[in-house]
Amino acid sequence: MIKWLASYPKSGNTWLRMFFNAYVSGMPVDINNPYQYIISDVSLPMFQTVCAKPVTQLTHLEQFYYRPAVLLNMLSLHVTDELVLKTHHAKAVVDDIHIIPAIFSLPSIYLIRDPRDIAISYARHTNISINESISQLNNPKQAGDHENGLIHLMLTWSQHVESWTVKNNNIPVTVLKYEDLLEDPDTNFKAALKAFNLDFDSKRFKFALEQSSFDNLKNLENQNKFREATHGVFFKHGRSVWKNILTKEQREIIWSNHKEVIEKYYG
Repeated sequence: MIKWLASYPKSGNTWLRMFFNAYVSGMPVDINNPYQYIISDVSLPMFQTVCAKPVTQLTHLEQFYYRPAVLLNMLSLHVTDELVLKTHHAKAVVDDIHIIPAIFSLPSIYLIRDPRDIAISYARHTNISINESISQLNNPKQAGDHENGLIHLMLTWSQHVESWTVKNNNIPVTVLKYEDLLEDPDTNFKAALKAFNLDFDSKRFKFALEQSSFDNLKNLENQNKFREATHGVFFKHGRSVWKNILTKEQREIIWSNHKEVIEKYYG
């Protein structure tokens, strides 16, 4: 069975993964360690094991046709009967294929972040302008491409959030806010452990918080470039900066496209 750590890109997924790595292993964080407690659901080797032709030749639609077999293969090869997967997919259905199949899903986590900060972080991460990043947040056909040719179907930011929350009726999901993790880590990281049904250990919890602190992750990246950083540094701000960076026009565009969901979570 699969537990999901789901989010729109640049919402703190990596941060939370590093916390879980330290908590579960009891070992210091290694940002480039290939052995992770939470792994990606868009693994090229896993796709290739069930695909008769090179994965790079698959159309986007064909990727979704293969996805159920890929997930089952990942489960069969995992050392335990519970697999934890990171995903940036919206909880959507493509040509009758459920991207997040409830039939073998366990209670999961959805991590949400203010789209006004995502616009800035995603622009820097993908080396595009903030205006282009905002356009992607507003695109109902948005799919994030990976270097391996695989994609995440993201839709608009609001559609992504709602697909995992108000429109989700078959997988128990704990919703955590990036901003709450920053403001009250003790309460909200404990909620993350509870969501994944992990026993609480105070000593290990303190260690994991220290290891996954933004300052420590940034220091580790300064020592050794993070393999997931496509352009520049990955751990840049670690706080809300949109009020100081976005123009009035940029703020209004995001607000007009996502007002209802922003108001629900950010007032």
